[in-house]
Amino acid sequence: MVRGSIWAVGWRWTIRFIGLISTIILARLLTPADFGLVAMAMVVIGFIEVFSETGERLALLRLTNPVREHYDAAWTLQIIIAIVITLVIVASAPLARIYFGDPRVENLIYFLSLRAFFGGFENIGVVAFRANLDFSKDFRFGVYQKLITFFLGVVFSLWLRNYWALAIAIVSARVISTALSYRLHPFRPRISFERMGDILSFSLWTLLTQIGDFLSNKLDEFAVGGYAGTTSMGNYAVASDFAAAPTVELVVPMTRGLFPVYSHFQADRARLRNAYVKVLSVVATLAIPTSIGVSLVAHDLVEVVLGPKWQAAASLIVWLAIGSAGVGLTDGVLTIFAVVGRPKISSTIVGLRTFFLAPAIAFGGYYAGIEGIAMARAFIYIASLPILFYAIRAAIPLYGKDILAQLWRPLVAGLIMAAAVEGLHSPALGLAVLRLAMDVLLGAAVFMAADLLLWRMSGRPEGVEQIFVDQALNLMPRLRQRT
Repeated sequence: MVRGSIWAVGWRWTIRFIGLISTIILARLLTPADFGLVAMAMVVIGFIEVFSETGERLALLRLTNPVREHYDAAWTLQIIIAIVITLVIVASAPLARIYFGDPRVENLIYFLSLRAFFGGFENIGVVAFRANLDFSKDFRFGVYQKLITFFLGVVFSLWLRNYWALAIAIVSARVISTALSYRLHPFRPRISFERMGDILSFSLWTLLTQIGDFLSNKLDEFAVGGYAGTTSMGNYAVASDFAAAPTVELVVPMTRGLFPVYSHFQADRARLRNAYVKVLSVVATLAIPTSIGVSLVAHDLVEVVLGPKWQAAASLIVWLAIGSAGVGLTDGVLTIFAVVGRPKISSTIVGLRTFFLAPAIAFGGYYAGIEGIAMARAFIYIASLPILFYAIRAAIPLYGKDILAQLWRPLVAGLIMAAAVEGLHSPALGLAVLRLAMDVLLGAAVFMAADLLLWRMSGRPEGVEQIFVDQALNLMPRLRQRT
């Protein structure tokens, strides 16, 4: 579990670091309106592409002994869906132009539909990296894709200096990554329907969960793009990305890496429960302080990283960062439902969250504009957590006291951190980069000290603190030997 998590988190953070550098460079070369146009097109495309998330790859991971025919059937299904999705995207382009009120969006969608088409032919054999717990190869495959996207994005932006640079980079990167999948794995799939039933039996509820998850993640951007224009859409899209990155990009890759490991425990619910409780402790200790921390430093973060023309995004990051804690804690729960073969629970919960999110966004947008939409998103994600944790009792023998035992310490320590940073924040420092560095260092130190103190006061229960202390004690003799 630890090895898989390290590779997965390393994979995602390497990708996010590359993406962050790319965003910083492109934000200086392009305008919020350029980002907004591409974001509008990608919201439409992303919604349609979510129908391709039928879970054929997760189905392969759950199978105890998948044979070649399973992989061939999954690849065949992948291609069929990609062709259908591409046609639907093309058909949606005129409707998107009407909704967003910008004819440029239609042409962008026509071009970006190629991404879905070429992506459908990716070598299904790369799933074996995760199935065999070969996370290093999975790491390399993901990083290579992001490096290609980064390089192409910068080159085309320097050349074109408009939104088409982003669109061309997106499509070109998908074509190259599909070709790369055949270079990295020797498996050569072929069209086959022989084991299609085994793949489809897991797919329906997985698809519904993915649709609901996408809607709950992108409904706010869809609303902003519909009435606020390209510049506001660009600010909101970039704010959402920056707000979620430190939290979600730690947690989501961890659960991605743990899915095949959890699958080995699906017949032993006691071991699965123990594994999840330990992971929940780690997730909470990462998600809660990072979301609070990003919210605290939002204004200086935007000034230092993005520049003055993006200041409108700072107030959005404050709220979107808080909501990202809910995203991080949610992802681990949904993974458990998928592992134990209860995807219906996931789809139901995600559907309910989306159902309440829609009126909340409308209410927030009406009374407070796009900042109200960000507030609504944060409120719904945090408010839905009790429902998620209650539902997990249907999957594994986990109770409220088990969950609270892992959540209360990072939550209290996070609030202490917030009080310290707010109380000692010094606007008198002229350089935003100095204020940002001081707040980050202070927040990290206060949180770690507070969390460890609360852990000791509560009797040193099992959790991430014990792992940290054990590793520190093991490291000390090695350091003494070296000195």
